[in-house]
Amino acid sequence: SALVTYRDGSRLEGQMALDLFRLMRLTKSLAGERDFFEYAALANERALPGEAKSMIEEGFSTGVVSKTSRAVNEMLTTASGKIASDRASIAVSEKQANAAGATGRPAAGAGDAFLGYGEDAKAVPYYKMALQKGGVDADQVNTRLGIALARSGQKEEARKYFAAVGGARADIAKFWLLYVDLNP
Repeated sequence: SALVTYRDGSRLEGQMALDLFRLMRLTKSLAGERDFFEYAALANERALPGEAKSMIEEGFSTGVVSKTSRAVNEMLTTASGKIASDRASIAVSEKQANAAGATGRPAAGAGDAFLGYGEDAKAVPYYKMALQKGGVDADQVNTRLGIALARSGQKEEARKYFAAVGGARADIAKFWLLYVDLNP
């Protein structure tokens, strides 16, 4: 309830809303078909078709999302159609991330892609590389690194990265820290 209240009261958009939806998914706090659709739409808009597809399929399997919803099925078709090329682009991002002189942006992009596919262990080194190389939104990367670590069971290390988050993302990081503390 607190996550839904926070989301509705803060009117988060874009990347911050996506990270809050990730926590809501993990804690089974998504309130209905609208939440599943909004989460999938955000993921799809941010070039995370695997996450969008898995969100819709989870909604179908739990019975929260109607399999007859035209909008949901269109979203599923769109996301499914992008997965092959998205998977292929990850290799390019990895290569760019490892290039000498590169900023942390390609590494953060690779981390985001892996996180979107639920491959948290693969996301972690890319987020760490992004922070090391710089040129990225450190609060966003620390949040995502904390998410990858928390979801992969590395809760102590996740705490460190969530604690480093400031600015507009501080509240989202605090909710993630609360999740880590309540789920040892």
